[in-house]
Amino acid sequence: MEEEVTKPNTNLSHQNLDSPQNSTPDDVQNAFQKVVEKKPEKALEMMQVMMAGMTSSENPLHNKINEEHVTKIIDLTSKHDERQYDLCKRNQDNERLNQWQLLIVFGLVFVLIAIILFLYRDQPAVLVPILTGVGGLVSGFIGGFGYGKSRK
Repeated sequence: MEEEVTKPNTNLSHQNLDSPQNSTPDDVQNAFQKVVEKKPEKALEMMQVMMAGMTSSENPLHNKINEEHVTKIIDLTSKHDERQYDLCKRNQDNERLNQWQLLIVFGLVFVLIAIILFLYRDQPAVLVPILTGVGGLVSGFIGGFGYGKSRK
């Protein structure tokens, strides 16, 4: 008969080493002690890296900030918010003013065309060039207005 030789499982890729949830603090401590015993310089390097990682995340200015600085930052932020609010309010007021100005100009042009049509309704020789000129002004105004809007 043949005897079966069983080999111990040396494949560690699917054991507790891959999942930190399954490792206990004792396992980690034992592993670290083995590294210290076999390669003390590697353990020292690991500790230095861990310490550098903990201390380098702190900003050097954090130690210098005091209550006066915090108060000044809060005051500046408050003033900035007030200025931003005033600026937005002014922009809204300017938009309303621009809309009213546009409406007034449109109304004036409409009234001008109506007066011209009423005064020169019997004289087509005079009416055609006047309406052509007014039409050119109106179309130029609308084109310039559209061009100005597209540039903003």
